[in-house]
Amino acid sequence: MEPPEGVDRAEMRARPWDPDHTLRTVPGDHFSLGQEHAPTTARTIDEWLTTLD
Repeated sequence: MEPPEGVDRAEMRARPWDPDHTLRTVPGDHFSLGQEHAPTTARTIDEWLTTLD
């Protein structure tokens, strides 16, 4: 997926907006997170959930 014209690709990366948030990076884009990359996305979410109190 290409960024809109005039937008730097690096500016499209997700960043935490609050120190209390946790950033996890997974492969894919908005659509493939729940399709071809679903196993990796699910594993990453599961790993994150196990770190919560």
